[in-house]
Amino acid sequence: MVGIYGVISYTVSRRTRELGCAWLWARKAVTNLPWPWKGEHSRWSNGGYGRTNDPFFWSYVVLNALEGDTLKTEAEVRDALQRYDGSLYGKAFPPEQIKVRIKAETTEKWRAHEVMRCSAEIDGFDAEATQAKLKTHLETFRWFCPAINKTVFLVLRSPRKFDPQDEVWKVLLRWPVELVCHETR
Repeated sequence: MVGIYGVISYTVSRRTRELGCAWLWARKAVTNLPWPWKGEHSRWSNGGYGRTNDPFFWSYVVLNALEGDTLKTEAEVRDALQRYDGSLYGKAFPPEQIKVRIKAETTEKWRAHEVMRCSAEIDGFDAEATQAKLKTHLETFRWFCPAINKTVFLVLRSPRKFDPQDEVWKVLLRWPVELVCHETR
């Protein structure tokens, strides 16, 4: 298991070996994004992210470690996804045209934390490869850890419909299995 921001380089290098592909990693302060939450934001994608003919086109993982207990409701999750997507497109796609639909919400218990899991769809835009509208499917996982006073918000995203047996979703779904919000010794 890997602690949030405790051993990020270990996580990335291990996933590279496991998946046989290079996962690109970008980490920045959440303050650079157009939302009111503070904390850290990381994004991973493999080499197929920008190639329209690759199974991993537009498929990636976002990990946020936000200060305090936030994103507690479906409406707050929808707002966060809307704001994040708006930041991806710049002036290429009007934010008011982004449509976020939360399709299902469940609560699960993970390592003594209550995890809110949401399935969602976003009608958005690919401002990089195709310059066209793009529907993506998301699985989100949100939990609060009082030990570190952070809300962990993990987003798995792909234009491929969610199917746990799909080759891309099998890879994406490996991320939440090993993540923990703090090191347990």
